[in-house]
Amino acid sequence: MALENELFVILEQELFGKALANIINNAIVHSEEHSSIYVTTKQSGSECILTVKNMSSSIPADEIQHVFEPFYKVDKSRTGNGTGLGLYIVKVFFWNIMDFGFVLRIRKTVLYLRLSCH
Repeated sequence: MALENELFVILEQELFGKALANIINNAIVHSEEHSSIYVTTKQSGSECILTVKNMSSSIPADEIQHVFEPFYKVDKSRTGNGTGLGLYIVKVFFWNIMDFGFVLRIRKTVLYLRLSCH
């Protein structure tokens, strides 16, 4: 985990914690055994950027556009306890709770979250 000091974002702490837990749990659940997950934060201009990188699993390019949809599962063969709601809940949190700009996207193995810094 590489976290930059002195980043300040105004947000609902408890709900953000749940959203972040969903993001990290999703990365863990969809990684191979004994692989690594990297979480980083940094500031770029007026934005705070959080990345969660799954080192062992990649989302096919044609499926990335669907991962924030309710009940969507990339791996249709998975029969575990997952409902396909984890990343959808994260998206809903940022759309409905946050009152400032954000960008949430996925590229292959990395989830990027950009928030306005203060």
